[in-house]
Amino acid sequence: KPQISQISANQTIRVGNQVILNCHASGDPHPQISWIVKKPGYKIPSVYTPLVDSELLIPQSTDLSDSSRSADNHLQEQQFLQPPPSSSSSSSASIDHNLNSASSADAVVAAISRNMQANGGRITAFSNGSLIIKQVHLSDQAEYICVAGNKHAIKTRQGVFVRVLTPEEYTRQQLGEDGTSTGMMKTIFIVVGCAVAYLGLIIGLTTFCSVRMVRTRRNRSRKSGKSIS
Repeated sequence: KPQISQISANQTIRVGNQVILNCHASGDPHPQISWIVKKPGYKIPSVYTPLVDSELLIPQSTDLSDSSRSADNHLQEQQFLQPPPSSSSSSSASIDHNLNSASSADAVVAAISRNMQANGGRITAFSNGSLIIKQVHLSDQAEYICVAGNKHAIKTRQGVFVRVLTPEEYTRQQLGEDGTSTGMMKTIFIVVGCAVAYLGLIIGLTTFCSVRMVRTRRNRSRKSGKSIS
């Protein structure tokens, strides 16, 4: 059974920043990792599955138009290299070959399109288990579930929650955390100061009472001596 050995902790991110979620799994056979995104208010979750050798096929700067153009160019090259037909059989074979090439290119484009589900290529899954979200939107706040599955249809999953804040909220949160630490330090200083002041008051009162008691005894001794004489 696949096992998720390591996964990113819950994230708090500011709008417009980039977040990288990592998920590593082990098992025999080695599992493939995909991501399921469950957003509040959406009944159907989004699924992000890496393409084969996604690091090569989908670099971070690649967009859908570039991928489509590359697939079209590949198709044109295949058609250009195809020898001219010499008979009806070769003609039909050429047509079949071109149709297969077209369907193959369309499959690549379709796969890329599915992986970039109407998000402008902002969210991309990679075969190493990473999910990269570029220029995070408020709508990206959701639970991201790492699913590790093998060819035997055995799967295990674990979730990460991504919280997205506006710049103002993010700043307030940072200041709030700092303010809490500062407030705790102030409280500690106040408590220590009060304890020192209280201790000083006790010592002062004790000293004052001792000195007064000594003076009282001296005065009594003097009065006793005078009365005897």
